[in-house]
Amino acid sequence: MSRPLKVLVVCSYNSGKLSPFVREQVNSLRNSSVSVDYYKVVGKGVLGYLKNYKKLKQQIRANEYDLIHAHYGLCGLLANLQRSVPVITTFHGSDIHYLKNRMFSFVCSRLSAYNILTNKKQIELLKLSNSYSIVPCGVDLSEFYPMNKTEYRNKFNLDPSKQYILFGSSFDRKVKNYNLAKSATAKLKNVELLELKGYTKREVAALMNAVDAVLVTSFKETGPLIVKEALACNTPVVSTDVGDVKDLIQNVDNCYLTNYSPDDIAEKLATVIKNNQKGVRCNGRNTVEKYELQATAKKVKIAYSGVTQ
Repeated sequence: MSRPLKVLVVCSYNSGKLSPFVREQVNSLRNSSVSVDYYKVVGKGVLGYLKNYKKLKQQIRANEYDLIHAHYGLCGLLANLQRSVPVITTFHGSDIHYLKNRMFSFVCSRLSAYNILTNKKQIELLKLSNSYSIVPCGVDLSEFYPMNKTEYRNKFNLDPSKQYILFGSSFDRKVKNYNLAKSATAKLKNVELLELKGYTKREVAALMNAVDAVLVTSFKETGPLIVKEALACNTPVVSTDVGDVKDLIQNVDNCYLTNYSPDDIAEKLATVIKNNQKGVRCNGRNTVEKYELQATAKKVKIAYSGVTQ
């Protein structure tokens, strides 16, 4: 193809901003061989999404798109209502893990020319046997990297005599299971649990370097990206067995999987803190280098080529 591949990315815009993962992936895809436009879906539920169909068709007709790349099952279902341009759908997790969403994602996966999954557990949930690949969320290694712990503890005015655990999300997101994290850290002396809320991307990277560990207690997750970002900073991770965390940390020093017992989580956090004090931090960056944004973009481009050739 002599001209750049023209791709229309269909994604939700209900929050008034693009998902960081979608935005970062699109930015890493854009070059001389791929041109990307957005169609931003605003509407809640199936009916809300369907109301976008007329405008979406108008944008497709006004442009010679070679491919539509939809993110999440409902966006993929909307995009597949037209059949003139092939659709690749990326499923992120909540569109599969929850039964109320999985039916729509199942139908979408059969209509799509190709499917991208973010972890291998999704294969069985969607009952896929072909026409898919696994492309985990990419991590921005230029933003997330090891920094001086003491310097950034001072920056955030953290007490040098205390231990700090960074919770992997805001406390009010029910799926993240804050109550379990709170119960576990309450069993430890001189330990404070910090909420991940209201920070810029750069501040998150700095905070990860300032804390003693990142804690994930979620019931369900896609990746989660927060684990890859922590590993990129060589920050220890303690997490329930969600998404692809088990694969990510299985050969990484000072990182642990837990069950949903506060005692087990507290024990693993205590081990991390003890290891930190001995000078054993984490060697996770080597593990996540293969998830660098350009590396994941290359896999997405391979999927594009397979559909458009």
